[in-house]
Amino acid sequence: MDYSRYHHLSAERKDKILTLAFNRPDSLNAINAELHTELSHIFADIAHDQETEVVILTGKGRAFCAGGDIKWFQDMTGPQLDALFTEARKIIIDMLEVEQPIIAAINGPATGLGATLALFCDVIYAAENARIGDPHVRVGVVAGDGGAIIWPWLVGAARAKEFLMTGDLVSEEFQTPTKNHIVLQQQSVHSYDVVSCRYSYHDEEFCLNKITGGSAVKYVASGVPFSTIKAAITGAALSAVATAVVAVLILF
Repeated sequence: MDYSRYHHLSAERKDKILTLAFNRPDSLNAINAELHTELSHIFADIAHDQETEVVILTGKGRAFCAGGDIKWFQDMTGPQLDALFTEARKIIIDMLEVEQPIIAAINGPATGLGATLALFCDVIYAAENARIGDPHVRVGVVAGDGGAIIWPWLVGAARAKEFLMTGDLVSEEFQTPTKNHIVLQQQSVHSYDVVSCRYSYHDEEFCLNKITGGSAVKYVASGVPFSTIKAAITGAALSAVATAVVAVLILF
């Protein structure tokens, strides 16, 4: 797969591992119109990339991603806002459609859409100085970009409402629900050592399902054909998403 058309996203390959990085380090990798459009295309490309077995998502410089660039929103027209909503939906849906495991390497602040993309990854590694939060409320809008879905799922309804209604960043005491591993600052979260061989996609049987929490692996161990599993997972995934949406609507 050729990723040379992407400029605000960096794609580097080492063997079967693709490292995808937000590439606006001078702006803390804040998302502008061009980067948002690139995000709406990149995950579909990755899903069709036969050379990639594992994806690492990280940021260039000292931040993972600072969310939407305020400068971009200031002069946005109605049609541009409609296009943004279309792209935003596509980003999350395409990310969930990627069958290869996606590992977040959070090397610094991850806020707004940056936090959402990190939290939608399958496994999360974070540096000690990493902070995660969704400050949409501080500019007068509700949590967008899938944040209202993923936060309750990971930290529970009560904590999710606290963070999404205040815009506060996740503190040390709440690190565990949002991160699998915390890496010392002097260690590089970009290191390929964070990827173990069990995340490799060598066989279809090792496909990690995003919604059902690894049920594919469970069923394969029971000797069920993968084609049967894939069909079952599709139905289960749609059901899980529908249940999550209903639950969020009730809670919020």
